Amino acid sequence: MLYLETSPNTFSEWTGQPISGVLHPRNIEQLWSAADLAKVGLYAPSTPAVPEGKIVTGQTVQRVNGAVTWVYTLDDAPPPSTDDLHPPLDPWRFWAVVELSGITEAGLYAAIDAQPEASFRAIARAKLRNPPGGKYYRSDALFADAGLLTALNLTAATVDTLWSQAHALPA
Repeated sequence: MLYLETSPNTFSEWTGQPISGVLHPRNIEQLWSAADLAKVGLYAPSTPAVPEGKIVTGQTVQRVNGAVTWVYTLDDAPPPSTDDLHPPLDPWRFWAVVELSGITEAGLYAAIDAQPEASFRAIARAKLRNPPGGKYYRSDALFADAGLLTALNLTAATVDTLWSQAHALPA
């Protein structure tokens, strides 16, 4: 996409309008060199890298140190979600790591049944039998419930480790 310098350091997207009374073909970007385009005030702005940990929230075309480039408005990127750090598990991986960790399926259900909240127990059992979307998600409240983790002698860090181990299992 080309930008027309309409006055010093003021750019607008070129939509094929005449430049100094001359109508140029729309595919001029493919036909002319950057130097020839610059002679008529057209530029393809360079695209700088976005710094790690930042996201682009706005952009303008400006001349920076003589070069026409995109200038970004940056904000801090949101922290990665739990599911970005620990992708969902297929059921076979989930149940394999449960068994490998020494927790039996019966022990898991017993820990759930020992929880005081009836709705928690019902939802937890249903999610274990039929995980949402067919996968187990680390961000699911079930895997962060303090009462359940305590009943299973687990910490959140241990669950993170088990999740990583599940992903490392050979397929």
